[in-house]
Amino acid sequence: MALGLPLAALGPDFDLKAEAAAQGAAPVWRPRAGRAGWLMAASTNDGEEAAILDAFAASGFDHLILAPRHPRRGDAIAAMLVARGLAYHRRSAGAVPGGARVLLADTMGEMADWYALCGACLIGGTLVDKGGHTPWEPARHGCALLHGPSVGNFAASFAALDAAGAARPVTALTLSAALAALDGATQDRMALAATLILQEKGDTEALFQAILTHSRL
Repeated sequence: MALGLPLAALGPDFDLKAEAAAQGAAPVWRPRAGRAGWLMAASTNDGEEAAILDAFAASGFDHLILAPRHPRRGDAIAAMLVARGLAYHRRSAGAVPGGARVLLADTMGEMADWYALCGACLIGGTLVDKGGHTPWEPARHGCALLHGPSVGNFAASFAALDAAGAARPVTALTLSAALAALDGATQDRMALAATLILQEKGDTEALFQAILTHSRL
């Protein structure tokens, strides 16, 4: 609008990643059972892994799946794991979850599998100034969500999830305490709250109608 877009040309405001997550199969939510002890760190960026590993090591979580945004950083992250004495295996070497306390998921195309396995997920790109990655994919797979302060890329989405109790904001300094508070029952409540939000998504009819209307102008 600042560039001169006419008011009449504005259409409805949609978060297409949320709409996509709501489309297709119903959002996944199930009791934690064996998932409560599994933590996911999704699409992490340089400057986040050290805090995540330290908080995980002090937490009650049994396993961590750490998936860096850029798999080429696998060697650097492996060095952090060695320095902390954390037993780990690398997915790029063919490892599967559960063989060690940490799975370094330095591969591409398997994020949905990791989300489905874990009961809680820290959204990468939020503990450093990257604006954050989408929360809707882990939400759809039944993860309780944690995120840092940098959420500009999905500000409205994170605000809605926070307000519903589906996500919790953290910092590098408060992450350890936040993980300690994520017992199975809490993960259940947060995951269900996210599922209820997703059930309200998925109605793209208004968007399609707006496109059709403006295409005829």
